[in-house]
Amino acid sequence: MLSQPSMQFARRRRDDPHVEVAIGGGPRRPMTARVAEGDERTELWSKLTADHANYAGYQRKTDREIPVVVLDPAPSGA
Repeated sequence: MLSQPSMQFARRRRDDPHVEVAIGGGPRRPMTARVAEGDERTELWSKLTADHANYAGYQRKTDREIPVVVLDPAPSGA
């Protein structure tokens, strides 16, 4: 079993990508979670570390790649 919380979260989202998210106290909205890969992950990771330098520090402390989870609006009827 994976021991890192972010890796466990990523695995659960692959198994069941359906989530609900409330932003700023608003209503819950259905979303579909997925792990970004390739060029998309590279671009998002650059933006994340530009805004939150501590993430780059976390990455330097591990050999594994820290997953970037993307939330897309769920299709209607999901």
